[in-house]
Amino acid sequence: MSPACLGDQFNWICQISAGTTLRKTSLIAITEMFNRQFLIFIFGGLVCAIIDISLMHLMILAGFNYIIAATGGFFAGLGANYIFHSQLTFRFAMSSTNFWRFLAVVGVNYLFTIAFVSLFFLIFKSALIGKIISLPIIAVNGYYLSRRWVFQA
Repeated sequence: MSPACLGDQFNWICQISAGTTLRKTSLIAITEMFNRQFLIFIFGGLVCAIIDISLMHLMILAGFNYIIAATGGFFAGLGANYIFHSQLTFRFAMSSTNFWRFLAVVGVNYLFTIAFVSLFFLIFKSALIGKIISLPIIAVNGYYLSRRWVFQA
C-alpha cells in the first residue's frame, strides 16, 4: 500500500491492484461532497420536519382547520431551514438573492404539500398522512433545486 494512502478513509480507492495506487479524482471528491452534503441536508430536513409535523398536529388538536395547521407547520420550519441549509449544508453566505430563490422553492414545495394533505384528507380523512407522505418528495425536490439554483454563485 502506498504511504500516501495510509490513514486515508478511502484506502480501497487508492489500492486498485498490487503496487498500483490511484489518487482520488475530482469526480470522487465531488461524489464524497454530494454524499456528505446530502446527509447534512437530510438531517436538517428531519429536524425541520419534526418541528413542522409537531406544530401541525398541535394546531389540529387545538381545533384549527387542517389547511391552516399544515400552513403553520410548513412555515414554522422555514426560517430554521434556510439558516441551517445556507450555513451548514451548502456553506453559502445568506443574501437577498438566495433567500428569494429559497422562498420560490418553498412555494413550490408548499403547493406539493397542500396537494398531498388535501388528497389524503379527502380519501382517508387524515391530513397528517398526506403531510408525512409529501415530506420525501419535497426533500428531494428541495435538495435538487437548492444545490442547482438557490445556493449557486
